[in-house]
Amino acid sequence: MAKILAYDLDLLVNDLTWSYKNLLDCKIYTDWRYKINHIRGKYLVIRCNCPKQYVPVVLKWLRINNVNYDSLSLNPDMPDFQEKPVVAVDMDGTLTQEVCWNEDQCKNAKPSKLIHNLISSKDLFIVLWTARQENLIPASLEWLERHKVPFQAISKKKMAATLYVDDKTVNPVPDKAKRLAKKLLSI
Repeated sequence: MAKILAYDLDLLVNDLTWSYKNLLDCKIYTDWRYKINHIRGKYLVIRCNCPKQYVPVVLKWLRINNVNYDSLSLNPDMPDFQEKPVVAVDMDGTLTQEVCWNEDQCKNAKPSKLIHNLISSKDLFIVLWTARQENLIPASLEWLERHKVPFQAISKKKMAATLYVDDKTVNPVPDKAKRLAKKLLSI
């Protein structure tokens, strides 16, 4: 079980008049960055209610300001604290049958069979874990929505997770991983 903390993006931006259009021009509250970057033993989610097209801007702002977070949630109603297993699911070759290098490929990718096995559960915190370029994230979010893929957050970085679901995974403890996967996913 992971202890998941969620912080609103609004708390981090040091500008009362900020918008997603001018976010890259805004500074971060130093006190909040210090607090967030010194949280240990917790899974940290930055919560925002931004339109899909601004997700790359938010991810870039977090990176530029050295915010040490695990994932980004687009659900403004996500609780401030919860305890759940974190399941990180890769997109290319895992949720999709092929790798996507451009927006058209992202929008038209064929779903893999895993998509039907991924369950929407109140007992899991599902994070889409991807290495896709930031400019492809809006098209990826549209694809996920169209295919009704359940998830709570998205991440472009390595994070702590209870289980990683990835086409390129090599697990040194395969029996334990299989048992955990069967418990957490309907496979």
